[in-house]
Amino acid sequence: MQAITFKNTLVILIVLCSFRLNATDTLSLNEAVTKKKIAALINGVDPLKGTNLLHFGECIKIKITGLVDKPLIIAVKTGTTFKCKDASISNMVCTKTKYILVAPKKEQTLKVMAISSEFTKLTPSGYHIFTVGDVCADPLLRVIKEVEIGNFQNDIGQNAVWCATDNLLLSGLLDLCKDKVKTAALIKSVCKAQLIPVPKAYANAKVSQRVNFNYTLADTSNVKIILYDKAGNVVLYFLTAKDKPKGDYKESYWISDADLDFGDYQALLYVNGVPMLTENIKF
Repeated sequence: MQAITFKNTLVILIVLCSFRLNATDTLSLNEAVTKKKIAALINGVDPLKGTNLLHFGECIKIKITGLVDKPLIIAVKTGTTFKCKDASISNMVCTKTKYILVAPKKEQTLKVMAISSEFTKLTPSGYHIFTVGDVCADPLLRVIKEVEIGNFQNDIGQNAVWCATDNLLLSGLLDLCKDKVKTAALIKSVCKAQLIPVPKAYANAKVSQRVNFNYTLADTSNVKIILYDKAGNVVLYFLTAKDKPKGDYKESYWISDADLDFGDYQALLYVNGVPMLTENIKF
C-alpha cells in the first residue's frame, strides 16, 4: 500500500513539474487579470452550516478561467490586496502565497488564505465581489509576512493586522499571545507598524536603555512624547496623545535594539501641542 501511494505521489509531482516547464508565463494574479490572460471572479466564502462568516483563513474564493492558448502559472502572492466593490465590506489581504496552474481555456475554483484589513467594516460572504490589487506596502506587509511565517491564520494574526491597519491597542494582541517566543517576531512587526517600543518580554534585545521624563502639569493637559531621528523623522511614540490631570510626573520608557538602530535621537514632550521638554538620546 505504501509503495502504491508513493508511486501515485511521484506521478503527480512529475506531471506538475512538466506543466511548470511547459508554462511560458508566471504572472501575479493582478498582472494576469490586467493583461487579460485570465478571467477571475473573486468572492468571499460562505460559512459552513452553523458557523460564522470568515474574516481570516481560507476566506477568499477565486474562479479562474484561462483565456489564452498556453498554460500559465499564476502567483497569488503574500500581501496581495482584494478590494470589495461594496464599501461596507472589509478589504482583504492574502496571508499565504499560492501558485495556481491554469490550463488553456479551462476553468477552476479555489480558495486562498486571507485576512481582513479593516476593523470597522463587515465580514465578506459569497455574495460580495472583490477586485485584485497590488501587494500591500510596509509596514503592513511586514506584519502579513510574519502571519504567514508563524502560521497565525487565526485570531492572533487578525488582531496583529488590525493593530497595523486600525491602530488597535497592543494590549489586546498581547493577551492572545501566550507563547512569547513564538510570537516575538510578530509582536515586533506590529510595534514597528505602530511606532511604539517593543515590550521587554518580546524584545530579546542585547542592548536596552531607559529614557526618563520628569515634568509638571499646572492644569489638565494633552500630553504626547515622540522620538525623532537626526533627520527629523518620527521613529517612536513613547506616549500617544493623552489627557492627563495636573500634577507631577516621573515617567520612564525602555528602548532597545529591537526598536532602533544605533545613533543619535531626540525625544520631545508636547503639552497641548507645544514642545516643552527635549531629551537628546545617544543609543
